[in-house]
Amino acid sequence: MCKYAMALVGIVFVALAPSANGAGADDLKGYSIDVTATIAFAYNDPQASKRYGAAGTFTTHKQIYVSLAGNVFSYGNTDYGVGGVDHTSNVAAPDKVMEGARGRLGVWTMESNRLTWISKENEGFDVITITVDPSRSACTVTGALQPDPATGRVMVMRRWGYVAQLVSMTVSTYTCTVKQGNIFASDK
Repeated sequence: MCKYAMALVGIVFVALAPSANGAGADDLKGYSIDVTATIAFAYNDPQASKRYGAAGTFTTHKQIYVSLAGNVFSYGNTDYGVGGVDHTSNVAAPDKVMEGARGRLGVWTMESNRLTWISKENEGFDVITITVDPSRSACTVTGALQPDPATGRVMVMRRWGYVAQLVSMTVSTYTCTVKQGNIFASDK
């Protein structure tokens, strides 16, 4: 577990370059983001093609608040269709490794106008980035895979208990809104 934490911390600083435009990280403090996204994926997975399909989509809804102290509060649901639903709820300081859905390690980072969730898979990482516009009234959502440097692959634990190679992941549709204030309650 410690080696994964070190890998996550390393990738935070290597993989993400700061953006020159948009709201600054301090400017996201005190703002909430509400995101619903459909993620398209494909696996190199003979087992999946027989039982569940080697490609498809899932839908995730996340509510996020960046507190005045800089902590990231997140609540969400991810619907996998036949694979069931994951419910997540967490609070984390940026750049601090924490446990995410199904025991995966992850980290929130804030660089300029971007809030990014980096999740450590069995090999490699998946990265979801929310970019807030300069007026802090709208946002965009992107997804990417970052293969393991040693193997060149992204290997994930499927919901059915076996590991498969994830070969693509893209955000196919999304809605994303930003508003000032705490989406959950008062800021404490």
